[in-house]
Amino acid sequence: MKIKWVIISIVGLGILTTLIIGSVMFIQDFNKDNKETLKVMGKIKDEYKNFSPIVEEFSSQREKFYKMKEEVAFLETFEENREEFENIILEYSDIVNKVNDDSAFLQGNCKIQYANESVNNACNLFKQGYEAVMNYCLVDVEVYNNFVKEYNDYISENQLEVEPLKTQNFCLYKKYIDYDKDKTYLGGKENEEE
Repeated sequence: MKIKWVIISIVGLGILTTLIIGSVMFIQDFNKDNKETLKVMGKIKDEYKNFSPIVEEFSSQREKFYKMKEEVAFLETFEENREEFENIILEYSDIVNKVNDDSAFLQGNCKIQYANESVNNACNLFKQGYEAVMNYCLVDVEVYNNFVKEYNDYISENQLEVEPLKTQNFCLYKKYIDYDKDKTYLGGKENEEE
């Protein structure tokens, strides 16, 4: 009988020790995960502060593109502004790539909801900005390529001895995206299917 109590006591102590060690490990892992999550949330806020000016830079470059397009709208005088126009579209391409490259952390970490409302806000604003940039890119490249086609047709019809323009295809997506999953294509054409 004494041996039974000794065995039961040893088994009981083993179970109790296992529960205590398991609880301590759980609490340590929970605290570690909590610290990592807090670090990620802080970095999301910082990264969004860096992302926002890039979107503003994109918007400014987009304005330059449309202003220049209006200035060179006359095919007859386009050749005078050709280099500047091509430089603007190349700068535009660089900014689109910069938006994508510089937002890699946000793209990877804004896929979930956080307990902090300001972090969720930053993520939502990031998603909207990213979606708009990528969709505006598709719209603007289409506008550019339509102009290129008109210009190339013009030089062909008039047998001008100038090099034709090349169409562009630097957008990162082929179709409009709904990055924030709100069933709209911010910056894209209406009713476009994903």
